[in-house]
Amino acid sequence: MTNYNVLILQEWKYFVAKNIDLWVVSQWESLNEALLNVKEATELFLEDNTVFRTNYAPSFLTTISV
Repeated sequence: MTNYNVLILQEWKYFVAKNIDLWVVSQWESLNEALLNVKEATELFLEDNTVFRTNYAPSFLTTISV
């Protein structure tokens, strides 16, 4: 089992769940459903991208100054 970072934002009445490691996104009106949907979308993404999964290189989250 692999852990992935998920960023959850509220945009109007929707919760948007973004797997920031794989760039998989889901949205729903409830926080729980958004989280469940992004988990399912991540599982489907990994099923279809076995090459990506075996060659997985993590993404990095950083900040910039402007």
